[in-house]
Parts: sequence; C-alpha cells; structure tokens
Amino acid sequence: MIRSFQKLLLSTEEIQKGSSYKFLEDWLGLGLLTSTGTKWFSHRKMLTPCFHFSILETFMDTFNKKCEIFLNKLKKIPPGSEYNIYEPISLLSLDTICDAVMGIDMKTQEETNNPLLSKYTSAIYLYVNLYTLYNYYLLL
Repeated sequence: MIRSFQKLLLSTEEIQKGSSYKFLEDWLGLGLLTSTGTKWFSHRKMLTPCFHFSILETFMDTFNKKCEIFLNKLKKIPPGSEYNIYEPISLLSLDTICDAVMGIDMKTQEETNNPLLSKYTSAIYLYVNLYTLYNYYLLL
C-alpha cells in the first residue's frame, strides 16, 4: 500500500487539480499552481533549481529576521486568550516573500497602518471570502 502512495505522490502524470483550482486560474493564470500535464511539468522543471537547499540557505537570515518579528508579536498575546492568526501569518508571508524574492523590505509586520498594505490585505481577505463561497456553492 505504501508503494502505491509513493507512486501516486511522485508521479508527474497524476497531477489533476481539484475544481477549486479553476477559481485560482482566473486570478493567477495558468501556471505552476493551476496547470496540469506537460505545462505543469515544464514549469516545475524550470523552478526546481530555485528551491535547492543551497539556494534556500542564502535566505536564512531573511527567514530568521522575519520570523523573529512574528514571534515577538505573538509573545505579546496574553496566554490562554483566543487569537486570530490569519492576519499575522499573512503579513509574515508577504514580508518574507517581498524581501527574499524581490529584495524589498516592506516591513509589513511592523508598519501595519500603511494604506497600500491595507488595500492589499483587504483584497486578500475579499479573495479568501469569495473562494470560500465558491467552494461552498460547489458542495450544494
């Protein structure tokens, strides 16, 4: 049984996406995340070297710096209290991606009153809500 799972998970042919990916395709286009078959394989092959350990190691300082900011924010939360982690995780992701990929320190975790950031997070929340509704109606 384990071999069957390995064969499936390592397959470059069995990569059909669920119907919810169609929703992403309208936003992201037909790329690695949304494509299948030959197109997916060619995109994956092109990007694989970017995620080699030696490449990722060069970003460790950035990852650590951004995670430290994130953890310091979490330390301020009173123990035992409920906390919605969605926004801080989103800001951590955006902060890290912008710094690592584009070399731009957006300071999204520190400067949360930035009007541009507010528009970005509002757009992401709207997208997530639309996506949730889309999936809900698919199940009806």
